[in-house]
Amino acid sequence: MMVEGLSWHSAWQDREHAQVFGRWSQLSGRGLRKTLERYPEMKFFLRAKALLREKSLFEVGCATGEFYRYFSTSHPEFSYAGNDISSEAIAVARKNYPRAKFYLTDTAQPLSAVIAVLGFRPALLFVRDVIHHQSDPFAFLRDVLSIPTELTILKIRTRDQGITVVDPETSCQYQYGQWVPYIVFNVQEVIATIRETDPCKRIVLLKDYQLLGGYNGRYLPKDCYEPATGTALTVVGVWRAQTGSSHPEIVVEEDKHVSPRLTIFDRKPTYVFKKILSKVSLVRK
Repeated sequence: MMVEGLSWHSAWQDREHAQVFGRWSQLSGRGLRKTLERYPEMKFFLRAKALLREKSLFEVGCATGEFYRYFSTSHPEFSYAGNDISSEAIAVARKNYPRAKFYLTDTAQPLSAVIAVLGFRPALLFVRDVIHHQSDPFAFLRDVLSIPTELTILKIRTRDQGITVVDPETSCQYQYGQWVPYIVFNVQEVIATIRETDPCKRIVLLKDYQLLGGYNGRYLPKDCYEPATGTALTVVGVWRAQTGSSHPEIVVEEDKHVSPRLTIFDRKPTYVFKKILSKVSLVRK
């Protein structure tokens, strides 16, 4: 399936990747807020933010920087920095938001080394839709857990039954014309890894149950196509313990993502104007 010598992560250098995330740039501030705050990871953030003593945030996989726009307008008390491995996406982010700190990083470089460049450890690490695309996902998970001083928010893919299949040749997705890893974690293995890696006091899981096999070009183990496996888009919130090890409280909730109803007022005026002009042009033809 993989072409010899082709990196599992080279698909993210495709220009289409930046274009997909760039669609959020067409939304007004209101439209972006409506869109993002329907996601379970953002619902968790809104519940948790008042409990954070420090207001510093690092986003892993920032793409074109639209989360920076959201945080800078809706939660300006948070200082923000982000990284991505896509040079196309980072170029767009830096052009659109020159005041933000965006770091282009390499897959061979541990995230903890990137954080060292910042000169401080963020209180909150935000990792959305990144870990399940790693060719060594548990090593990546352990790395990210070591970074924040207070809270890690992860969005991953989980299964209630069956072991984690970490072979990207067996569990993958066809993205931007290439195969990329798509790893579905056994949820208990995730919890065990967190407890072994990080002294934490609370682990919260918000699970949106859905079949992960059979959609969006995914080539997954057969049981991920079966409801009994209990596959889900899962948000994991990990609160660090400040001293020593602990036996964390584990909370599991279900939270179904519902797409927002966007109106013309949720788009930027320039986008709406271009749409109107294009329709007028078609009518004249």
